[in-house]
Amino acid sequence: VIRSYANVTTTAERNLTYAEFVPGEGDAEWVPEGGLKPSMNATLQEQVVKPGKVALTVKLTEETLSDLPQLVAEIRAEIINRIGLAEEIGILTGDGTNGKVKGIASVVPGFSLTSLKIKHANTYDAIVAAYTQILSVSEMSYRPNLVLINPIDYANMQTSKDLNGQYLRPFRAGDELIPGLRVEASTAIAVGDIWIGDFNYLNIRDLWTLTIQFGWENDDFTRNLVTMVGEKRLMVYIKKQYQTAFVKDTINNIIAGITEE
Repeated sequence: VIRSYANVTTTAERNLTYAEFVPGEGDAEWVPEGGLKPSMNATLQEQVVKPGKVALTVKLTEETLSDLPQLVAEIRAEIINRIGLAEEIGILTGDGTNGKVKGIASVVPGFSLTSLKIKHANTYDAIVAAYTQILSVSEMSYRPNLVLINPIDYANMQTSKDLNGQYLRPFRAGDELIPGLRVEASTAIAVGDIWIGDFNYLNIRDLWTLTIQFGWENDDFTRNLVTMVGEKRLMVYIKKQYQTAFVKDTINNIIAGITEE
């Protein structure tokens, strides 16, 4: 899911070094003729990102490869699916150890907007509140394009009703609560959690794009066995100045923060 919304390109660098511009004090101002133009202080920092590798293998007989090509295609699709899920979990919460990528969870801020108060707040309102925080903090420089929640929370949200049994769904055409903002269900998200952001500022750099290869190991050759290997290597990062383009919290925490007492 995330790849469809993020900034994704390939790279040939084993360790990716990027510079991030950290703005300081100073804003743009109107300047009269001959007037002194304002300046902004800032710092430039270099960061190094290391890749992670996600992989999965399965052994097949050569007879299966020859006699059951459709089954082989299904196994290949299953490997791709499982790698994709592991990748998505890593992008969000990977700790950078044992071959994992360093995920973005440690740099994404929580919900902190206290000025928005809503009666009978629900999950829909929590989404709007988190969206509003991102726009408010950034002075509308960002446009959040993706909300990620667990399928259970998604189902509960979609089936919520009022006291008369009428569905509350305020989504627009195309399943958008807010124009340009998609809500997607993902098992990479824990029940009760919510992620929202302008994922254009999430950078995914593929060192190895997804590959499926076949080979032998040990006595595979004499046993007519073949190992199917699926793998990819990638890096992921958000530059420091763009971390406020995201919010990660629990749905209940946001609801509690915006509920009018």
